[in-house]
Amino acid sequence: MKRIILGLLLWSFLTVAPTAQAWFGAGSTPGWPNTTTGLRGEIALPQYKFAPDFYVVGDTVTINTTGFNSGSEPVTAHYYLTVSKVTEAPVGTNVTDGQPTTPGYNENQLYDFHQAGNDVQSPVSTSDLGDVTFPAGGQTTFGGSFTTTQTGYYQFDFIDLDPNSPYEPGHILSAGFFRVLADPNLSPNAEPDPSPSPSPSPNPSSNPSTGGSNSSSNSDNSSSNSNSSSSGTGGQVLGASTLADTGNASKMLYDVIMGAGAALSVAGLVLTTRK
Repeated sequence: MKRIILGLLLWSFLTVAPTAQAWFGAGSTPGWPNTTTGLRGEIALPQYKFAPDFYVVGDTVTINTTGFNSGSEPVTAHYYLTVSKVTEAPVGTNVTDGQPTTPGYNENQLYDFHQAGNDVQSPVSTSDLGDVTFPAGGQTTFGGSFTTTQTGYYQFDFIDLDPNSPYEPGHILSAGFFRVLADPNLSPNAEPDPSPSPSPSPNPSSNPSTGGSNSSSNSDNSSSNSNSSSSGTGGQVLGASTLADTGNASKMLYDVIMGAGAALSVAGLVLTTRK
């Protein structure tokens, strides 16, 4: 009986823990309905590094997303990849260095701050990904890239609404957060982060339907073949890309180590019980 219980515990950990969702998507994250065009959104493989995992300054962050169309007619929408820097979380706490001496915030914590209006963000970059068509009853995957130049926490949104217009609920297909730290091989200390420009403001216009701008908002996903890009404070968007070889070795290694640790702990408990 003890062997059966041990086996069930190990199976539960290995099959559930590594697949925990760290991003937010329309129709995929609890509380977020499909986009206004009826699409469901997910982050596509290879996945980016989820906060508190991190990139180093100079890395290019490539993110891919998939839009699922369950309707009987094709859907075409124009998509943008927007990136904003989290300068305060909670309000009054400067996090522009990415908190290199701490474990760091995870995506759910950053999401909660934002949804509660308890963070300050500054727009960084917008990349025009162009029109994307999602076939009836099918799916389309597309993505974009952002090259980091400063430390900190960043939020991204795949949105089918002009970022210069006021945000309306139901237009974010997927979203999430990533973390950037200084490269210790290039400089012993992180350079001070200059004051963001334009001035940061709580709850940027790219926020999803409930006023948050997390990866779990309601918006369409569009596959982009365009390479237009614009850069702002903190980084440069390189434009759309198809499934790129980003990978997430750190997260995979973390999952393996945690899985092994859990297995050894449970095995020790069983052996102790036998005695």
